[in-house]
Amino acid sequence: MPLLTMGVAGAASAANKPEPVALTARVVTVHRDAHFSLTPNAAKTPIKIDIPNTVGMWEDTMPVEIALVKGKNTLSFTRQTVHNGLAIKDFTLKPLK
Repeated sequence: MPLLTMGVAGAASAANKPEPVALTARVVTVHRDAHFSLTPNAAKTPIKIDIPNTVGMWEDTMPVEIALVKGKNTLSFTRQTVHNGLAIKDFTLKPLK
């Protein structure tokens, strides 16, 4: 079951190809070796996003590259270990051009 599913509007390039973007999440945790998975647009293989041990301070994850298609995109986030505390403040998408 997804931890979070959200819709994102995408803009395709001039050639109508998916547009690559970098996604980061601002997180806080006091645990090591944590991660969650991102599945953009029901992709077959999820993308692993490592969560840094932020020692209780807000910090960004390392960026992961995803491709947004023109129109609606669905990003599903899952996490196997739910007993370790984690807070997600926001997500940032930046074009990779």
